[in-house]
Amino acid sequence: MRALPVSLLYFALFALSGCSVGSTGFPATCTLPTPTAESAALPGAAVWITASLMSSVNDTMVTVGSEQAAVIAVERASCDECDTCRDSNACSVCGDCDACATECASCSERVRVTVPDTVSPGTQALTVRNAYGTSNPGTIEVLGADTQALDTGDSAP
Repeated sequence: MRALPVSLLYFALFALSGCSVGSTGFPATCTLPTPTAESAALPGAAVWITASLMSSVNDTMVTVGSEQAAVIAVERASCDECDTCRDSNACSVCGDCDACATECASCSERVRVTVPDTVSPGTQALTVRNAYGTSNPGTIEVLGADTQALDTGDSAP
């Protein structure tokens, strides 16, 4: 009698464990709205980024320039009524839901990240990726180490 190949044994164990190879829909194919940095930041500093279709810290990746930023927090405020309405109306995750416009108007979503130390000063591309999809690139102003404060446009007397 010939022994079964190891790969066939692994497949059998996988199948018997109740797992499947079927489509899970992750990651989704939504194009997330363009993220907006709430302020400029030095490399190594934390900054809030306004975004939409946020999920969780565990599946969110933010890129500043070509570097991955450390995700500190994902915040969704006043979104429970919107989520409930979207579920009850079977709205698409990726699209607007006209039936829930009122309930979703107060929903605010953002992500807090640490700007990577290796990012050069200047305007950098900013993208967010999570379980729903990937955003179009926004921008963030990365300050140089010699920047003490942002220029507000006011001139000293």
